Amino acid sequence: MMNLLGLDTGDKPMSIQYRLEDFNSTMQYLDFVGQTLKFSDITELFQLFANQELGELKDNSVSEFIHKFKSICIAKNQFYTVYDIRNGVFVEVDPKVNSALGIVENDFNLAAMVGLDPNNHLFHPEDINHMIRWASLAYFIFDFPFFQWETAEIYYSVTFRIGTERSTMEKLRKASYVALEKRCYPLVSVDSNGAKKPVCHVDQWSVLDASNCQYVKPKWVISGDHSEMINDLFYLFNAYLLNFPMKYLLMLNEKMSHDRNKAVAHSINEKLLNLAGIETDFDEIQIGNALTKTARQKVENTYNQWDKRMRGNTVTVLSDQDAVHYAKALGLLPIPPEIVNRIYKLLCN
Repeated sequence: MMNLLGLDTGDKPMSIQYRLEDFNSTMQYLDFVGQTLKFSDITELFQLFANQELGELKDNSVSEFIHKFKSICIAKNQFYTVYDIRNGVFVEVDPKVNSALGIVENDFNLAAMVGLDPNNHLFHPEDINHMIRWASLAYFIFDFPFFQWETAEIYYSVTFRIGTERSTMEKLRKASYVALEKRCYPLVSVDSNGAKKPVCHVDQWSVLDASNCQYVKPKWVISGDHSEMINDLFYLFNAYLLNFPMKYLLMLNEKMSHDRNKAVAHSINEKLLNLAGIETDFDEIQIGNALTKTARQKVENTYNQWDKRMRGNTVTVLSDQDAVHYAKALGLLPIPPEIVNRIYKLLCN
C-alpha cells in the first residue's frame, strides 16, 4: 500500500513526517477495525472511540461552530447536529429536523441510524453496513500519522438513505426512504502526545430524493490541493479491508467503460504496455472466462460478507453487470485514475 500512496518515494504528501513504525502501527489498527466490522457487534465500534484519549476543546469552539451552522442551514430541507465522539451521541439536534424530515429531535439519534433501535428504523437495509464501514474509515483517517488536521479546513461528505416510516410528512412516509447528504466538520483538539484528533463534529444535513441515491457515496473536501490524495487514500483503506483480488477488480473497472470483452482485453493490454512496459496479448476469451468463472463469484462472496447478508437473504451475481453494480456498492468501483496508474506501474517492479 505504501507504494500505491507514494509514501516511500519521497513525495511526503501534506508535508507530514513519515515514520515506518507509525505506518505499521496504524495498519495494525486498521486490521483491528476491519475484524470488528466483519465479526463483531456494532456497539464495539463505539467503544473503540470512547476509550481513546481525545483531548479537550476550547470552551467557545462548539458554540462558535453552532452559530455558524445556524446561519448556513437556511433551506427548508436542511438542519444541523453536534455529535460527541467520545460518548457516541448527538448533543444537539437542530429543531428544524422536524420541518425537514417530519420527526422530532429525539428520534434523530445514532442508535436508530445504525439499526439498534427496534422501534425506529432510521436506516436503509442496503446502505446501513456500508455507511457504518465508511464512517469507521473516516474516523480512522484522523488517526493516520501523516496528516495534521485543522478545524474548518476539511469536511467529510457522505450520502446515504434512511427510512421515513415515522415521518409526519405524508409524502416522505409514502416514499419509505429519503437520502441524506451529510457534511461533517470535525472540531479538533490536541491530546497529551501532541496529536490532533477530532473530539466532536458539527454536521450539516440536507434531505434529498432517494431515487438518485443508489450507493453510499463518501468523499473528503479539503482546502488546498490535497482532496484527491486523501480520497485516493480513503479508497485504498476500503479496498484493503475488503481484500478483493486486484486483477479481477481491474477487469471490472474496464467493464464499466467497455461492454465487449474484446475491448476490455485491448484496454488492459494497452495499459500494461504504456504504464508497466509489459507486452501482453490477453484476448476476449481469457477475459470472459475470468469474469464468468471467478470475478462474479468473488464479488458475490465479498458483498454478502460485508453487507452482512444472512442465509436466505444473500445476493446472487448472475452477470458482469451485476458484478459491477455490487462492486460499486462496496466502494470498489470506480478505481480512482491515479490508483489505476500506480497499480499498473507496480506490475513492472
